[in-house]
Amino acid sequence: SRGILAAVDRDPEALATAQGRLRNSVQSGRFVTAQSDFRHLAALLRDPAGPFAGVVPPEGVHGLLLDLGVSSHQINEASRGFSYKNNGPLDMRMAGTTGKSAADIINGYAEKDIARVIKWYGEEPRANRIARCIAEKRPLTTTSELRDVICSALP
Repeated sequence: SRGILAAVDRDPEALATAQGRLRNSVQSGRFVTAQSDFRHLAALLRDPAGPFAGVVPPEGVHGLLLDLGVSSHQINEASRGFSYKNNGPLDMRMAGTTGKSAADIINGYAEKDIARVIKWYGEEPRANRIARCIAEKRPLTTTSELRDVICSALP
């Protein structure tokens, strides 16, 4: 087969895991990775100097298999700060150290902006109440602290 398996993920740990698991299953040179957001996939495939240059044929790809969203590894690994179940740093970044952490947002955003994030992404009708409690209890540094503040804001 002449197929190419191209993997794109923001999380460098996810890419390393995929490389380790597929090393013996995919013929050498047929598995190529790029650390990036999925939204940039088309540009990455076309970029003559990008990670897929010379690997993806000019006619493009024949199919895509996408694994989108947060992985169970990210949720279960306390150090990633995605879950309230295991106490960890208030991080929640998909790409490890790139961009703002949850702590940066929780401790740095205005109360109204936190409420907007909670309302938009969490579809939480009590977002204003939760944001007010967060603002009163700052600074927050762990997932457990955030969980406790959220729980205290709810009836």
